[in-house]
Amino acid sequence: VATELKVLNLTECFSLKGTPDLSAFKSLEILILKHCRSLEKIHPSIGDLKALVSLNVSGCRELKELPAGVGKMENLRKLILDETAIREIPISRGCLTKLENLSARSCRKLAQLPESMGSLVSLTRLDLSSSGIEELPESIGFLKGLETLNASWCRSLACIPSSIGHLASLSVLELIACSKLAQLPVSICCLTSLTELNLAWTAIAELPESIVNLQNLRIFSISGTHITELPRDIGSCEYYEKLEEVSELPFPHWQELPAGLSTLSITRCGKLKALTNLSSLKRLSQLFVDDCFELTEVTGLEGLQSLSILRVRECPKICRLGAVESLESSRGLHIDEAFPDSSKLTSAK
Repeated sequence: VATELKVLNLTECFSLKGTPDLSAFKSLEILILKHCRSLEKIHPSIGDLKALVSLNVSGCRELKELPAGVGKMENLRKLILDETAIREIPISRGCLTKLENLSARSCRKLAQLPESMGSLVSLTRLDLSSSGIEELPESIGFLKGLETLNASWCRSLACIPSSIGHLASLSVLELIACSKLAQLPVSICCLTSLTELNLAWTAIAELPESIVNLQNLRIFSISGTHITELPRDIGSCEYYEKLEEVSELPFPHWQELPAGLSTLSITRCGKLKALTNLSSLKRLSQLFVDDCFELTEVTGLEGLQSLSILRVRECPKICRLGAVESLESSRGLHIDEAFPDSSKLTSAK
């Protein structure tokens, strides 16, 4: 029976401290050891499972290492190590060439990835969020098929290698709350497939001018950063009409925004007193203004022909709102329930 078994699911076997010899499971394709909270060791025979395509040990908090044989598997496509005590990922050079999904989320003991990482030529998704990663290897640039890289909440991550510019297929780059990350490499401009870039709550204070070359960027967040100005040409590039969402852009650069924006989120801009000249954003459909405690007026709304959702939240001083009544009546504008008391507002004509 063991030789024919394709799926072995031992999820939440709380008393399991070590797996038995697995060499008899010649046809095994999926091995699930999720939340085996006492598991400390996986038998080295796992390396003999030539048919294995998926290994999931997420939540095995006592598991500190993987057998070296895991790094030599020829057919493995999915390796999930989330919330383990793993200190290193065994990746033999030239092996794991079929691996598509590698997740080491919340592996807080994991400080580095091996240079042999570049062997993972089929990798499309890499999740290192909330891990102890301090740096990414230069060899990451060899991952030509990588589409999603999530290193959010990696509080020890201090730099991104310039080789990241070689990731021609990368569409999503998440770096949220990497509090030691102070700059992006200039090579970021080479990520021609990038559609989403999230730099919220990083230590980044300046954007490279080359960022305007990201022709397919649609979602861009710099919430909670120390960025005080945008690259000079960010509003003039035609391809930025594809940009759909910007979160917390720095005051006073609203007039420099790309004309094609459909969603604009303005959050925690403590010095912002007036929000004006928005009328050029003809495609803007959603406007969110939150926690701007000094904001007193918003004007130019009458020119926002596509506006359908307006939210103004925790802006206690706002007293002037441009033509919101006519917008609401003529186009069915939805005003968020957190909007200030309309009786205290003056409509700008």
